[in-house]
Amino acid sequence: MPLIIANKGKIHTYICQDCGHVYHRKRRIDTKRFVCGRCQGRLNYQGTEIITLKK
Repeated sequence: MPLIIANKGKIHTYICQDCGHVYHRKRRIDTKRFVCGRCQGRLNYQGTEIITLKK
């Protein structure tokens, strides 16, 4: 049986500069407009991960 890999989508990762809280989102965040929900610190975009599901 062949290995099937399904693309589940991209996950964008953001980290707060002040408290270090990590946010994972499907959609991109405007880091100039939105801040951390815990401490109101600035968010840094860390990159994109592609999530795959192996069957």
